[in-house]
Amino acid sequence: MFSDLKPNASGKRGTKFGKWFARWCAANAPVKGEGIDDPDKPFHSFRHTFKRCARESHREVSPEISDLITGHSEGNAVARAYGRGVDLATLKAAIDLIRFPNLGL
Repeated sequence: MFSDLKPNASGKRGTKFGKWFARWCAANAPVKGEGIDDPDKPFHSFRHTFKRCARESHREVSPEISDLITGHSEGNAVARAYGRGVDLATLKAAIDLIRFPNLGL
């Protein structure tokens, strides 16, 4: 999805963005060391938050769709390997179902 990002030495594309995001959070945190710049909450925490909110949404998003959105590999069952993936409209519809009650969006 983000092919413009340059991979680091180990081939990961998100490392530089994650570091940039941490610096941005540190510079913009209303309370230092808490909230957005909490060192225990790296950028990857958004993935966990998204998965939790997907499960808690008023209309649950299926685990398969949630996995596709977050880039998690699908289960090991042979049946899930057939017809892998869905179109972008299906993914967007699932994202639109998810609510982040404490984020004020």
